[in-house]
Amino acid sequence: MTTPLKWVGSKERVKNLLVEKFPQHNDYFEPFLGSASVFLHYLENVKQQNRNYYLSDINPHLICVWKAIQNDCNEFCNQVGDFTNWYNDKNWTRDTYLTFREDFNKYENLNTQKAAMFFVLLRISFNGLIRYNKKGNFNAAWGERAATFDRKGVENASILISRDNIHFETTSYENISPKAGDLVFCDPPYIPLGDRMIDKFSYSKEGFECHQELAKKFEVWNENGVKLMICNHDSTYFRTLYPNPPFQYKGYDLVKVFTGHIASRKATTEIVAMNF
Repeated sequence: MTTPLKWVGSKERVKNLLVEKFPQHNDYFEPFLGSASVFLHYLENVKQQNRNYYLSDINPHLICVWKAIQNDCNEFCNQVGDFTNWYNDKNWTRDTYLTFREDFNKYENLNTQKAAMFFVLLRISFNGLIRYNKKGNFNAAWGERAATFDRKGVENASILISRDNIHFETTSYENISPKAGDLVFCDPPYIPLGDRMIDKFSYSKEGFECHQELAKKFEVWNENGVKLMICNHDSTYFRTLYPNPPFQYKGYDLVKVFTGHIASRKATTEIVAMNF
């Protein structure tokens, strides 16, 4: 199954490689959910169904989308369709985009309408980037494209995730509580390479957590017998944070799709670290 969300950093093209590395485990945790491409592929192919799945992210708009798809799919799809048609009927101009973005920022309720608006914004913002200003307003630039919507893809995802043992929550990785034998899969925002190296990550420039703090959490989970996987750029810094032992590495090449021009999209070496 292909994820219905447009999402920068999605692992859609390497989901097979990642899921085939999953060990036998108890409950499943994914605290940087994003597009959920790995989870959807995993759920579609997993044999054991009686475990709990705890899916979270610090972005409340993202979790609002997944909850709407899970619990209110028909209304969600209707509203996405209406917003998509409105935007395209207005010839998807820059002014139309800015009006829609402003309406999204002014609408305060975290409900199905907010979810539908965010879903459409991801389709029409510049390269699907997610960016907020200091006031918490979505401020990604205009994508210069018409909106698209695959209703059937959303409905298929809803069928797959409409289960009582699948739990979506807006929270940080710091607040999850995996136990021995559980699996935690993390795909956090990546450590920038070269001169742009920073510790912090989030959906804004300031950041809420840092990579070093996440690595410390991994140390604790590892000592407690939790099975761990994390993706990132292959760098000395990353391997220092997740040393061997206890971690082992698997590399793969992935072309970045969020640069401005197709010609500048080059393959970079990424890595997944595992403690099993």
